[in-house]
Amino acid sequence: MREHRARQVADGYWLLEAPRWHAGQLSVCDVLERRRHVLCDDGGSMRCIDSVDAAEPYPADDAVLLHGGRTLVVAEMWSHRVTAFERTPDGRLTRPRCFARLPGREPGGLCADAEGGVWVACFNTGEVLRVVDGGRITDRIACARHAIACTLGGDNGRTLFCTAYTGSVDDMDAGRRLAVIYAAVVPVPGAARRRTAVSID
Repeated sequence: MREHRARQVADGYWLLEAPRWHAGQLSVCDVLERRRHVLCDDGGSMRCIDSVDAAEPYPADDAVLLHGGRTLVVAEMWSHRVTAFERTPDGRLTRPRCFARLPGREPGGLCADAEGGVWVACFNTGEVLRVVDGGRITDRIACARHAIACTLGGDNGRTLFCTAYTGSVDDMDAGRRLAVIYAAVVPVPGAARRRTAVSID
């Protein structure tokens, strides 16, 4: 298993979810503040250049499409696993199966890379893992006390941005601004993101 070093690139937020990389910028939703923040690279750190009210529900970050949209992968935090569904051309999900078992870990936000690997943030262990179909852990990044979500981006798609919380769950409940963003360079770039409707029978 490869270990990657992450560096903190932003802090001072409440609770960051749903990170997205688009057009050279990172956007994240602070779910307690109900605002979406847009950040850009500022010489090694990320600087907030815009903040807007997030009146619309923020997008889910615990499901990704693989294999050209034929497979949907979701995180099941309380079952300690990542599950895959086959997706039919009309968007129906069938044949659920275990993609990766993660005993002792609580998988949350995830993203996919160009080789079909899935990066998954583990809330209770504060790490972000890359897993492949069958459950093998190939890469690991240690973040903070609680890892929340992740996305691949940067100029070449090989920067993994991880949102995390450095305090306790009590701190989180109290609204203390201890959310941070980490960044780490990884070997495989991100997969192209697709917005596709699905339906579950």
